[in-house]
Amino acid sequence: MTLSKILATTAVVGLMGSAAFANDINFSQSGGSVGAVTFTQTGTSNMISSNGTTIAAPATVTGSLATLTLEQIGSSNKSSFSITPGAGTVEVPALGNVALLLKGSSNTSSLTVNQDATGTLDFSVGVEGSNNSVTASITADNSVVDIESRGDGFTYTIGQTAAAVDAANSITANFVQSGTGAVDVEMLQSGATNTITMGAPSAYGLFTGTGGMTLQGTATVGITQSSVNASYTATQTVAPGGTVTIAQN
Repeated sequence: MTLSKILATTAVVGLMGSAAFANDINFSQSGGSVGAVTFTQTGTSNMISSNGTTIAAPATVTGSLATLTLEQIGSSNKSSFSITPGAGTVEVPALGNVALLLKGSSNTSSLTVNQDATGTLDFSVGVEGSNNSVTASITADNSVVDIESRGDGFTYTIGQTAAAVDAANSITANFVQSGTGAVDVEMLQSGATNTITMGAPSAYGLFTGTGGMTLQGTATVGITQSSVNASYTATQTVAPGGTVTIAQN
């Protein structure tokens, strides 16, 4: 399926695929102002990108998109988005919200956002299952990331960048591991004020939880905050052999 420039204010795309018949969505928005776009895929080996072939070619947004929702339920599903919004206004924000829900195993999602000088972004992540991977690189004056993750063996790479003197970034995350699979969590922040809190995030999806970061297997966690004001607060349990490295500068 191919969706090029969207003219409507709201679009909903829902597809179901199997191992034999995966659904591939080619998506791009070039200009215009869209209120909300929702993608829902159920099954195996579905993909959302700019060409439906590889997530190395991300789906692109260069106009104004207020809300993007991505839901992939199943296994080995992939999505990749690169968003460079146009200049926003008070009435029509260039980009306001991205919500991601992954339920199943071996799903992969990648998000890159280059927001305009006055932009804000709320990124809500809900993941349940094993061996799922989420990568996000966010450039915005103010961005908020909420993560709710339950399952075994996962990878998160979250980067937040802001250049303004009054910029603020925050991450609130709840990682609860159910097994002993490999875990890799990397969080990097730059800007005037950076905050990371492990425990009781706002949840997106069908489950909620508390407990901060509970990692049962071999875990590598890296926290890097480059700012004048930085804070890391965590309720955390990491099994022997795991490492948590925190750098604030």
